[in-house]
This record gives sequence, C-alpha cells and structure tokens, in this order.
Amino acid sequence: ISGGRPIAARDLAQAVADALGTAPQFANLPAVPARVIATLLEGFARMTRAKNEPILTRYTLAAMSYSQTFDLVPARQLLGYEPRHDAIESLLSEVRKHA
Repeated sequence: ISGGRPIAARDLAQAVADALGTAPQFANLPAVPARVIATLLEGFARMTRAKNEPILTRYTLAAMSYSQTFDLVPARQLLGYEPRHDAIESLLSEVRKHA
C-alpha cells in the first residue's frame, strides 16, 4: 500500500535529480533490443563472476516497464486505510537534506 499518489518512474527520477540539482540523462530503448542487451549483460556477469549486478537486468526492465501502483479503494473500503504521509515527498525531503 502506497501513500496514494502514483508517479511514473521517469517523473520520480526527474524529481530526485531536481532535488539534487542535477540533470538526468534518460534513454529510450525499444523492448526487444533492451531485453537482448539485459540478457547479454547478465550472462557476461555470470561468466565473469562479477561482484556487482549489471547496469541493466531483465528484472529492472520488468519493474520499470509496468505500473507498480495499486488501487487503494479496497484498502480504504475494507480497512478504513488512509495514507499518513506522502512517500514521494518524504523521499524528496531526504534527498534535499543530503544534496
């Protein structure tokens, strides 16, 4: 359950960059080539026993390609749930403290 305010990943990245005073560089990759690249990077990381995760993975693509926002109506109706804080604003507040 979220704070009730959906936001696109790109918009969140832009908001964090703005809070840091930086300018992000976004890349738009078609789905099929992106998946091929991610698969190759994962395979290379396994073969070389890399300590760090590749910069692009199939999981990252899946997480960034589909909405992660859920409808709060059932939680509101069944549980009386109302968000107590705005997670996005809390994140941006923390980013600004450390910028």
